[in-house]
Amino acid sequence: MPSMPRPSIPLGTDVVHARLTACLFALLPLASPAAVFTVGSNGSCSHSTIQAAIDAAAAAPGTDTILIARNQTWSAQQLVITGQSVTLSGGPAQCAMVPDGSRTQISGAGGAALPVMRITTSGDSVVTLKFLQIVGGDVAGDDLGGGILYNGSVNSVLVIEDSVISGNTAAYGGGIYVNGAGSRALLNVGANTLIASNEATISGGGIYLSNADLHMDAPGSAIANNSAGDFGGGLRVLGPSDVSIQSGGLGTLGTIFGNTARMGGGLALQGSPDTDGDITLTMETMNPMNIVRIRGNLARERGGAMYARSEIPPGVSTVVAQLNGVSIEENTAQTGAAVYLDYASSLGFTVGPYLYLNPVEGCTAADGCNRVVGNLARTVGGALTTGGIIVAGDASSMELNDTHILGNDGGPPIYSDDPDSSPSERVRLDNVVIANNAVRGDSIVRVVRGVRTRIVDSTIAGNNLTGNAIINAVGHTTLDGSILWQPGKTALVTGTSTIGRVLASEVASLNTALLAINADPRFVDPANDDFRLKAGSRAIDVAPPVAGDDRDSDGLPRDQNLELVTDLAGPRDLGAFERQTLLPLVQNGGFASDVRLWPEVVNNASQFQGEDYAGISISGSLRVTENGGSIAALQARRQCVHLPGPTTYQLNGYGRGYSTQLFRDTLSLVWRLRASSANCSGGVLREGTLALPNTTAWARAAQPAIIPISIAEWTVDSTLEIVLLATDDRVLPPNNIDVAFDQITLTVSGALPDPIFANGFE
Repeated sequence: MPSMPRPSIPLGTDVVHARLTACLFALLPLASPAAVFTVGSNGSCSHSTIQAAIDAAAAAPGTDTILIARNQTWSAQQLVITGQSVTLSGGPAQCAMVPDGSRTQISGAGGAALPVMRITTSGDSVVTLKFLQIVGGDVAGDDLGGGILYNGSVNSVLVIEDSVISGNTAAYGGGIYVNGAGSRALLNVGANTLIASNEATISGGGIYLSNADLHMDAPGSAIANNSAGDFGGGLRVLGPSDVSIQSGGLGTLGTIFGNTARMGGGLALQGSPDTDGDITLTMETMNPMNIVRIRGNLARERGGAMYARSEIPPGVSTVVAQLNGVSIEENTAQTGAAVYLDYASSLGFTVGPYLYLNPVEGCTAADGCNRVVGNLARTVGGALTTGGIIVAGDASSMELNDTHILGNDGGPPIYSDDPDSSPSERVRLDNVVIANNAVRGDSIVRVVRGVRTRIVDSTIAGNNLTGNAIINAVGHTTLDGSILWQPGKTALVTGTSTIGRVLASEVASLNTALLAINADPRFVDPANDDFRLKAGSRAIDVAPPVAGDDRDSDGLPRDQNLELVTDLAGPRDLGAFERQTLLPLVQNGGFASDVRLWPEVVNNASQFQGEDYAGISISGSLRVTENGGSIAALQARRQCVHLPGPTTYQLNGYGRGYSTQLFRDTLSLVWRLRASSANCSGGVLREGTLALPNTTAWARAAQPAIIPISIAEWTVDSTLEIVLLATDDRVLPPNNIDVAFDQITLTVSGALPDPIFANGFE
């Protein structure tokens, strides 16, 4: 299959390695002695003003340190650092004291309309700011950098760590403006640094990068609650630039959160129109316990989380955004509520922004990584729009792997509008789940003009779609190994197509009767975003295997051949998930954290309790109670299990009673076998009851219920209904029942006959 080009990622290349190496050497102690200057109001301080200490350090050899005490109100500051390596550190309460991790505030309030700090570096110089709070910068007119204006050169670095940059304003770069003076500068945002509540009247509310690189890889740092009048509420990047963000930010709040702008509420990337004006953004979750999130940002027009734009002419710039294990959550825009890819050219060039959403090892979408969740297409005034969630404009390309697009509200979750008819696939979805979205538009995947679209091993299901088509893609569409389950909707509207094996709610539009299956996919828990397959799903063991170490959306191996399930064309499952084992057949039989998947038969007669049969408090069980009621035999909850094939099944479970009476309430598992009933409502083939122990300690039935089903009896719609029944020891009311169920299991035993000859098998 043709593939979109994968531009090389400069991070980790020899060029960047050389720059970082030079920076590290700059941080090492030099042969010349370095001085420590102290600034404050008490007698032990070497200087009474910060600028005087900076000037003294400039005249001294080595990388000097300036300790700024908290015993002074540092207002009306317009500090200047030029061509020197120096560390400015807050923290000490008095000059003679050791820094204690507190921050010293340096404010521009009350001074001239200039940045709080103007830093110009050259050569291999390194300026480090730590334990500082830089506030109150307010530059005049169209000036740059309210808090910090940094003009840097190649091999020089500005390092900010354990600091806060907040409450500053400028036209460009309300918090920080970074400019590469003739060559690219480097801003390194270290650990525990917050760039928050800054304002840019034009662009770059938190940070503005121009011809500069940014590394924000250490933990605990975030860009939050900044605003810009035009582009990039949190971060604005004008190429050339390499941006690396690995910080997990502030817990679940995120790494880039709560920012606003006209375009690119969270961040805006724009390639320079000059040659070599490329931008590479790499955001990656390194710690599954601290996921990189772009969350709760607002764009008044396009790109709630991110806006990316390539520029032509006179040169050609490429913008590449690689988001690995990142969660894009709860952002808002009129269109491109999550991401908007744009392109500025009328010259026929085909180099637009590239968006890659990829997984990371050890953190799947189920863990919170690689998700596009809860984004909203809406105007600032609150009117809902039909704008897409991820939007690719002219010449733009998106490749989404192992991504879950869930619970968004807007137009098509995937929208592409590109006139290019080149053989490259502009829209590629692999192991993607698009589910439970509110879709105001004609389709879920919408490709307006003649690009190529590829959707493989993906699941599209359960969306609230106002339109009539699941996929509406002008041009050529490749569709294989996927599940399209939107009853009442047309599966595919396209120009030309290559269709492989698909399970769909409508198959006539696929024009491939031999390879398409029209059957309920039987998801585990679609209401709670679990679109994995039950063992009785018709999407299991359907397709041929694929060579190599192929993985599903959970990062688990594909091509798992399940016993008892007949292969149609091979061991591979359809959709984004591969079922790994036949068991469990009963879903949530251990009531792990709730009682989901067990619908009530009698309302409000049972509830989850945080105690399980093994005494593990983090798990749970189902407790059934009745106090003075009129039901002696109380059917509490039930589950309908689709049986994957003909064999002998064994049903068992744990029970206990809470009464201390000699005659206690009893517990039973009632089962009803139906040969052909997709929802456990047809005629009963056989039924029975398994009594569970009602001792005051948890116990399992000594012998399970044996439930055989023969080849002649079994069909693809065979089901077993399991009912949890509690019975009072007294027949007459008032009835009092208090029992609990746990670890309900259905297993198989004996030989596993081949079901291919079973009644009703297709």
